[in-house]
Amino acid sequence: MPTPRPSERTTFRAHDSTYGVDSSHVLVNGVALSDADAASFELLGRSGLAKDHEHVYQRDRVLSDDPAHFELLDGELAKDSRVVYWSDGSVLSEDPANFAIISDADHHLYTKDGSTVHVNGNRAPTPIRRLSKCHRPFTHATTFAPFTSTSRSPSRSCHPYGRWRGPYAGDSSRVYWMGKTINGADAATFRVLNANFECSVDDGHAYYRDTAIAGADPRRFPPGRAVTKCSGTSISFSGVMLTRNRPAMCGLAPCRTPPCRPG
Repeated sequence: MPTPRPSERTTFRAHDSTYGVDSSHVLVNGVALSDADAASFELLGRSGLAKDHEHVYQRDRVLSDDPAHFELLDGELAKDSRVVYWSDGSVLSEDPANFAIISDADHHLYTKDGSTVHVNGNRAPTPIRRLSKCHRPFTHATTFAPFTSTSRSPSRSCHPYGRWRGPYAGDSSRVYWMGKTINGADAATFRVLNANFECSVDDGHAYYRDTAIAGADPRRFPPGRAVTKCSGTSISFSGVMLTRNRPAMCGLAPCRTPPCRPG
């Protein structure tokens, strides 16, 4: 790797805290970046990314050899004409033409291409098929749609993706937590009680993450109370805790003990 001569150091100028150039070299933290072209070198709009006329660089390594088609995406992603890159430079998708960000909210980034849905960069274990009516990839059924704080089920019409409710999403027949199917959940009546505590419900069951809470009966839940905690064995509402040991009148069946204690 070439070392700048003293005469070249007098022409040095810093681009930012990482990159700098002199008359013939690009430097990364003071070390020459091999084969980078100083004349065409420029920063991109994200820390640690830059390009010249032949390459895109992520700090001191070549990220892409397609700078003409390289573009930054939301969620710290990027793509060129060949692949989509995760924030660390690894390849997220080899289908940039069909790639789209579905939602980036509540610390959950959902993306899709022509065959795959990813959740926070991890491939969802659900197969996808393309429906000609919508010209978008969907999971299993008519649409793969967001849950909001007020929705009870995903829309069954084709529409742009909207805000997702934390780790939850659904199509017209299934509900998903972090891309995993919540077995037995009824998509038509499903709703999120508290995304932060990963607590949800349909007309027949309550769920913690992707697992039904044994014995929970949503018809017995105290009306008008917010969920304050959820686990695999209990649900806490404001002022009330429902557990398998104290279920009566509180939503966990069967009723065999006195009313539940304050939470």
